[in-house]
Amino acid sequence: MEQYDSQTILMVPLIAQDNVIGFAELWESRHRREFTPAEIEFCQGFAQQSTIALVNARLYEMESRRRREAEVLLEVAGYLTSTLELEEVLDRTLDAIHRYLNNITNCSISILEDDGRIMRTQAEWHEKLEYGLVLKGETVVVEETLYSRFALKNRQPVAVTDLWQTGLLNERAIQFKE
Repeated sequence: MEQYDSQTILMVPLIAQDNVIGFAELWESRHRREFTPAEIEFCQGFAQQSTIALVNARLYEMESRRRREAEVLLEVAGYLTSTLELEEVLDRTLDAIHRYLNNITNCSISILEDDGRIMRTQAEWHEKLEYGLVLKGETVVVEETLYSRFALKNRQPVAVTDLWQTGLLNERAIQFKE
């Protein structure tokens, strides 16, 4: 508070279903003051209304996201049943993923070869060619791909927030970084 030259602060928790989801902060920087019980009560009412609006906005956002997911899945199911052409199905799947997750720069689908040791990229999409770490038709040895290996072994998604900070990049990724 000293950094902002504050004299007095009132913190009012935003509470939804007995969980604190945030705070409303009121600062007085000009002089010390005592918030009156009526002011505190007013701020609590305001915080309560803000919490309701915030929860409703989150619910709406979640419902909208689920609706978009359902629309994409319905679209994918539609063309999965309309064609047996693997390349068309994969390309259309990547297109749907890109439209749903419109802030990604790279997406590919690789399929394990029969021996389970090699992955071959069957479809890929890149915002720019230089973002293409894995190109269509290329093969990669599973043992050389740490995160793919984790996903295959555990049969679960693997999300890494900052690949460059992990220190666990394979040779291909290091070349891409440089």
